[in-house]
Amino acid sequence: MGFVIVSFEWGGEYCSLKVDEETWRKITAGEETFLFSEAGYDGETFDMTWNFNFQKKGRLTVDYGIDGGCALDGEIKDLEISSG
Repeated sequence: MGFVIVSFEWGGEYCSLKVDEETWRKITAGEETFLFSEAGYDGETFDMTWNFNFQKKGRLTVDYGIDGGCALDGEIKDLEISSG
């Protein structure tokens, strides 16, 4: 496994992030990790901040835009995960 792709549905579209194997191991071990991506929603593109293990092990928040809107506040286990 060289990487995983984690995804969730956001407004009828999928927001995805490619994570390398070493980083994914740290995340699954409970290390707080911040990663960044872009995603489209309602015809616009947003900068996304993925906050893994934020404030507690297993928690995930995904914030977007400069105003800090929240696209997801949930659990890592609820993501769709595929490996590559």
